[in-house]
Amino acid sequence: MHNPLQDQGFKFHLIAYVIVNAILIAVNLMNPAHIWFFWPLLGWGIGLAAHGYAASKALGRPRRPIPRMSR
Repeated sequence: MHNPLQDQGFKFHLIAYVIVNAILIAVNLMNPAHIWFFWPLLGWGIGLAAHGYAASKALGRPRRPIPRMSR
């Protein structure tokens, strides 16, 4: 079953990744004494890849009902 919230969350994460890293690259290249932009690009990219993998696995999985706790 398709979960639109998973898909929407991943799209937001991807857009934020592209925008923020473009800004970081621009800031770093304005002062290129030390090139550092690839570290956040790599670290966040690993997290984005994990999010994409989890979102793609959730697309083919039916949702299970959440058990209610009794008081």
